[in-house]
This record gives sequence, structure tokens and C-alpha cells, in this order.
Amino acid sequence: MKSVYKLTPVSDYDIQGLESWLQDMALRGLYLKKYRPLFCTFTPGPARKTRYRIEPYRRFLDDDLPADMLELYEEYGWECVGDVNREMLIFSTQDEKAPELHTDPAIQGERWKKLYKKARTGVIVTPLLTLLVILCVGVQLFDHGTPITNLITTVSLPLVLLCICLLVSLPSVFAKKRELGLLLRQLEEGVPLEHRAPYPKHNLLSPAYFIALTVLWVALILGQYILPLTG
Repeated sequence: MKSVYKLTPVSDYDIQGLESWLQDMALRGLYLKKYRPLFCTFTPGPARKTRYRIEPYRRFLDDDLPADMLELYEEYGWECVGDVNREMLIFSTQDEKAPELHTDPAIQGERWKKLYKKARTGVIVTPLLTLLVILCVGVQLFDHGTPITNLITTVSLPLVLLCICLLVSLPSVFAKKRELGLLLRQLEEGVPLEHRAPYPKHNLLSPAYFIALTVLWVALILGQYILPLTG
């Protein structure tokens, strides 16, 4: 069956907004096949009411999906249909009688706390790393001669590209901490997630980051490999 591709209008960590968008897609007959921050792949089919739930579960590169967790959720009628950045799993069900995965907001909050702490660390580490890279580039630019000459002849192009890439990623780093913080605060206050929330029609951060990253890779290949061959 032919797949359908849709730009992802919701940021990765707007959990309630992402669940709402996926549920609206199902009402249009589009069911999630593969999640990506820039665009998602859907399988078309008859429109049916479908619930989507996102659960935190961080995996490293060589980790498999948690078999025990999947089996337990399947017993309650929920199927894993994807993951988000190897940090969250996406479950769905069309069974109206399937119970909710969580009934205690405090316990659910504990599951999200580890992911929030990682996001909070990223807010500190990423700006410091960006500043360090900027300082390294600045030292090379103003070491000897004019900045333009140094940029062409001295400054390492990969270092410049890394600096730009880090700068472009900063808004998403802060947005991740803010959104997870709001989610965790709501659960700690004993307020259950509504799973239906307004979400934006467009998300400019992911396309901007993707375009910047593509341009940087092209510049890196041209500057490091192709242009030197032309003399």
C-alpha cells in the first residue's frame, strides 16, 4: 500500500500536541508508520478513532525495544507503532475498551523525570559547548592577518560548520526543556494528561535545522574535497 508523507507540525517534546495530531491524522485515515522530526510516514486506510500515547523510554544505539514493556502493553490492547529520537515510544489502540496506560499522574511523572533531567543538562552543556567552539573560531580568525583571509586560509571549515550547527540547534534545546518541564509540573501537581490539546499547523524549527544541516554538509564537502581539487 502506498505511503503518505506529512510534514511534522509539532515539536518532538510537545507530547499532548503530538498525540492530538496523530489522532487527528487517524480520523483522516492516515496511520503512523514512521515518525521523524521533519516529516512522518503514514499508511492510508479507513478512518477510525485511534488513541495514541507517548511513553518515555530512552534507548542507546545498540538497545532493542523493551520486550517486557511491549508485552505488558499489548495485553492491555496497546501496540507500539514507533519511537521519537530513541527517547520515547509511541503506542496506539483502536479498542475503545483498552484501559489507559496510566491512572496515577505522580507515578507517570516519575517516568518523565529522567528525560527532563537530561533536557535540563542539555540547556547547560550545549550553550557552553557552543561558546567554546565560537572562541576557538574567533582565536583563529583574529590570530594573524585579516579575518577574511584567515577564514579562507586558516580556520578549519568543519569547526565553523560545527559552530553554526550548534547555534541553529539552541532554540530546540531550550524548547525541549520548557515543554518537558511543563509536562512534568502538571503531573507532579496531580493533574492527568488530557491527551487532546491544540497544536500548531507548522513547526519552523525542524525544517530550519534540516536546511542548515544540509547546507553545512554541502559546504563541508565542497570546501574540504572538491574545491581543493580544482586548485
